[in-house]
Amino acid sequence: MIRSNDARSPLSSLPTAPAARRGRLMLGLLDALLRLAEKPTTLGELALVLGVSATDTAEALLVLERRGLVRAERLRLTLTGLAAGGGGGG
Repeated sequence: MIRSNDARSPLSSLPTAPAARRGRLMLGLLDALLRLAEKPTTLGELALVLGVSATDTAEALLVLERRGLVRAERLRLTLTGLAAGGGGGG
């Protein structure tokens, strides 16, 4: 499992300004949901994987839901989110 602070993570090289951190969280959340798609997960597990609070994770989920990328209440990617997360087959 690659955590967002892992040196192998593509997210670790992004700038850490507030907007960049928020974007990094969104990308990390999409990636985590993609990797965890085949098993049930909880908000707490997602927060742990991302290295942020459950509150920050929930807020990011709601932003991504407004963009049509996730179903926040189910902790699942939509088809659009799946394609954005790289699971679209291509």
